[in-house]
Amino acid sequence: SGANTYGGATTITGGTLAMGANNVLPTAAISIGNATLDAATFDDTTGTLDVTSTATINLDTGANLAFADSDAIDWTGGTLNVTGTLGATSLRFGIDATGLTPTQLALISVNGAGLGTYVLDASGYLVAGGGGPGPLDHFAISAISSPQTVGTPITGITLTAQDAANQTVTSFTGTVTFGGTGGFTGTSATFTAGVLGGVTVIPANAGSNLTLTVDDGASHTGTTTITTIQTQYAAWSGGAAFDADANNDGVKNGLAWLLGAANKDVTATGLLPLVSESAGKLIMTFDCLSSANRGTALLNLQYSKDLGLTDLWSSHTALVPGTAPVTTTVNNVTFNTTVNGALIHVVAEVPASAASPGTKLFGRLNAETTP
Repeated sequence: SGANTYGGATTITGGTLAMGANNVLPTAAISIGNATLDAATFDDTTGTLDVTSTATINLDTGANLAFADSDAIDWTGGTLNVTGTLGATSLRFGIDATGLTPTQLALISVNGAGLGTYVLDASGYLVAGGGGPGPLDHFAISAISSPQTVGTPITGITLTAQDAANQTVTSFTGTVTFGGTGGFTGTSATFTAGVLGGVTVIPANAGSNLTLTVDDGASHTGTTTITTIQTQYAAWSGGAAFDADANNDGVKNGLAWLLGAANKDVTATGLLPLVSESAGKLIMTFDCLSSANRGTALLNLQYSKDLGLTDLWSSHTALVPGTAPVTTTVNNVTFNTTVNGALIHVVAEVPASAASPGTKLFGRLNAETTP
């Protein structure tokens, strides 16, 4: 019942060696003949069996190794390597085998293979000759680099179905659904022998330490954390403020981005709307990003009879459509859109009736960012 401190090799040739509270497995090999090493007899309320370094246990025919319930075993630093011939009742892990944690299972190796390649029966005994991995426990998701960008596909992800000891469950050929705080949605293709490579997902939310999760619908899940998912504007601007003018061309960064400027350092004056008049109508023609590439930013067309002095711009605001082809009227402004490569080509008409007799019509674009 006392705490042992020696680290030498141990040979048990007959009978039972019962290890009491506060024991540490020797770092050298433990050889068990026609005998039993019983670490399940001590009172787990007063001490734990510690595995703090590699311990190799050799089991001869007729040998037995019984561990205490999982809550009485501290496997924080060592690996337990079991070698030898295993009988039907030669290795037991607690009365409640389901209490073993994935961390504990991962630290056990039997004949050079993880414990996940073996099967435990209802009483916790290792079933000899149980080839193949254990039952599906969770999914592993390959690492995702940072930063990623909202709306931009993340490609080349590998999903792996694993048992509690992180062995690949080759029998899994199902699908998983995507979720997580990164705003991922959709369903995967089917796995092949427990692995699905080349997975593509698209984040919908920006922020720090957001997650991608997978779920097979049967309580088996997996998750990974992406350090940063940035907005489309942040990826374009490199951190420059939305309402600043990085290159002093007279066009604020946010508007230059929405009008399709290649980056914040490109002069964007040539992207401003072309203005014309037809039968008193104010016509503004320009290209802009589609809705899918604007993120949460808004692009508005505003008009006024006196440059906003008394006829406020905000009183006449129309959200510019982000899809094409579309013909629609928004707050008295008629938009006609067509596709122009990666951009949307917009022709906007403000009716002559928007001006009072003797006044003129003025139009502008307003870029607005939202949280």
